[in-house]
Amino acid sequence: MKSKLLTLLFLFMISVSFCQTPGNALDFDGVNDYVVCPLPAVFTNIAANDFTVEAWVNSQGGVFNRILFAQNTTSNFVALGMGTANTVFFYVISSGTTYSTETATSITTNQWTHIAARWKAATQTVEVFINGVPELTSAAGGSSNATSNTMTIGARTDGAQFFEGAIDEIRIWNIYRADCSISANMNTELTGSEPNLVTYYKFNHGNAGVNNAGVTTLADSAGTANGTLTGFTLNGTSSNWITSGAVITSSGMQATVNTAVGVNGNTLSSLQTGGTYQWIDCNNGNAIIPGQTNQSYTPATSGNYAVIVSQNNCTDTSICYVVNVSAITTYSENSILESYLNPVKSSLYINLNRKETSIVLEIFDVTGKIVQSNTFIYTDKIVMPFNHQPGLYFARINNGSATTSFRFIKE
Repeated sequence: MKSKLLTLLFLFMISVSFCQTPGNALDFDGVNDYVVCPLPAVFTNIAANDFTVEAWVNSQGGVFNRILFAQNTTSNFVALGMGTANTVFFYVISSGTTYSTETATSITTNQWTHIAARWKAATQTVEVFINGVPELTSAAGGSSNATSNTMTIGARTDGAQFFEGAIDEIRIWNIYRADCSISANMNTELTGSEPNLVTYYKFNHGNAGVNNAGVTTLADSAGTANGTLTGFTLNGTSSNWITSGAVITSSGMQATVNTAVGVNGNTLSSLQTGGTYQWIDCNNGNAIIPGQTNQSYTPATSGNYAVIVSQNNCTDTSICYVVNVSAITTYSENSILESYLNPVKSSLYINLNRKETSIVLEIFDVTGKIVQSNTFIYTDKIVMPFNHQPGLYFARINNGSATTSFRFIKE
């Protein structure tokens, strides 16, 4: 009997260790509760910066409210909230122009729901997802402004239009996240070190539903934008830290498709391995290029090209890459990149093997975003400090008539 009890206890311990332990959330009373946070840098240049905001909410509904409000100036701010019918409102005000949307779907009250809102600066596009699904939306009109150079959760930055309900897992990214990235990771608790995640509030503070006097800081797990609780009673099941009902079933970033593209001469290569591919012509309304379904594509004519990549039921499209066929002659592997340190510790070293009048070195992250670009003149060697986050990067070198690319690891 003792042996059986020990076995059962062991199995129970194993089952507990592999379950996702529910964390905490913060309950807002809709009267005077909100959290004041430093303004993340991504919101200081809305006209140029893409971003995505995510949150789990459990709304009590009934009044127009704000889930998150980030204001740089009265002419540049972002607001995510809900209306009296529990539809989601998303406003981006850029240089005084309003871009807004309201969802056709109403969120069910007293039920945990995931909301994501994203902004694409180049096209002034505002979009909303509910539980990982893109929403049909319509223009939402204008938004009032409030106090500048700050961000708040649960109210406008001047302490108005309070949210009633609970909030958990707020994430702010400095990219326009892909559809599948949103849906694949909405049920996942992250570490805070994920690429492009600039602010992350897990809300795992205090003890649920008891006296939490003094637990007034909302920690930013991705940066230094810690929030300060304002107006909360911090005792009982309202206006306090509570047990979260957000559907978090796993931990760690779930794999999604890689849309980065390597450029070598006039050949473009998707950096996603093992996927399916379809190259498109960006100059022709993103038209599909018949027959071009390999991982690499060499255009016959100059233009702008991108690739649609699919893997594991996730499909996404790369940014467009310029190819100038008439101007490109590729460096041979032996004439450039004779030596460089890989992995890179603090600087990137490249031996060009010939003196160049002018050469441009661009570094891309795995999403295809340029993270550093430098021009060097009258040199046959490049020494470039590189102090970005550890991970995989891609370099492209161009002297005006020749280009080549390589990948490297930053430690």
